[in-house]
This record gives sequence, structure tokens and C-alpha cells, in this order.
Amino acid sequence: TTNPVDTRGRVLSDETYLSTQIDIIKSLSVAQEVEDSLSDYEKARLSTALDAESSVIDEYKYKLKSAIKAIFTDREEPAATYNSSADALEISSAYSSLTRRMGGGLNVVPKISSRVVEISYLSTDRKIAALMANRYAEAYIAASVKMITDPAQKSKVWFDSQLKSLRKRLEEAQAMLTAYQ
Repeated sequence: TTNPVDTRGRVLSDETYLSTQIDIIKSLSVAQEVEDSLSDYEKARLSTALDAESSVIDEYKYKLKSAIKAIFTDREEPAATYNSSADALEISSAYSSLTRRMGGGLNVVPKISSRVVEISYLSTDRKIAALMANRYAEAYIAASVKMITDPAQKSKVWFDSQLKSLRKRLEEAQAMLTAYQ
């Protein structure tokens, strides 16, 4: 058997390791942890800072992209493949709009010749930038620990159930032995 917490057997190249860690830091689940850690006041300041970053040019680019997308995706499908129940189904994201928006300011850069990454956050408000960089680092650390301890916890639950089953079998065998004697 292998120790579920021991990661020495899994050797990754530095490049693979760093790209994996960067992907974890930039993931929506880590962003959700960051949002959950923010107070209502901090969320309001972050939202204001994110709104301030949107310019008139960004709004025009969005409108232009939407118009182009509508031109190419607004085609009628054949009646045989049309599914009216699928059109009625609304699919929403598990992540809030703030969680999806706040990743835009995140910048994660690997340090040369090391397994360390630098986390920074770009914002119009320098206090928000510092807060978000620190919160992303904290959420990443928590996610890394959770990825290590969750499999160990699941193994513990399995071993506990096996132990309970074996104890029951031992008690039954001892009862049979006592009855035989």
C-alpha cells in the first residue's frame, strides 16, 4: 500500500509543476474561495474597482463582438434537430459574476530557475490590488492543502469501515469459538 499523503513518488518536471500550480491559482474554484473570504465592504470596493477598469472602448468592443457573434450563431436549425425543451432550460454558472470578473486582474508569473511563482493583481485601487494578491495566495495555499488532505481523509474513512467490518467478523468468530468450547 502507498501513503496517500506522500507525494515523493510523483515526480513532475519543473515546467509541468509550475504550469499546474499556475492553473490552480487562476482557477474559478480558487477565485470563489477568494470571493468567499471577502467582506461585503471589500466586495463592494472590488466591484467598484472592476467597474472603473471598464472603459468606453471596452463597451464598444463588447458590443462589436456581440454583434459579430449574433451574425454567425443566429442560424435556423433543421426541424429534426430542434429541441424546444433544451431552449427552455437555463444553464447558470456555479460561480458568481464577481468571481468570474475578478480573475481578469490576476497575474501569475513563474520565477526563473525556481518552483516559485509571483502573484500580483492589477487594479485601479492599490489597496484592492494588495488585498486581492494576498487573498489569492491564501486561497491557493488552502486549495493545495485540501488537494493533499482530501484523499487522505477518504482513505481514512475507507480504512475505518474496513476496521469496523473486521472487528465485527472477529467478534462473530470469538462468539462461535466460545459456543464451540
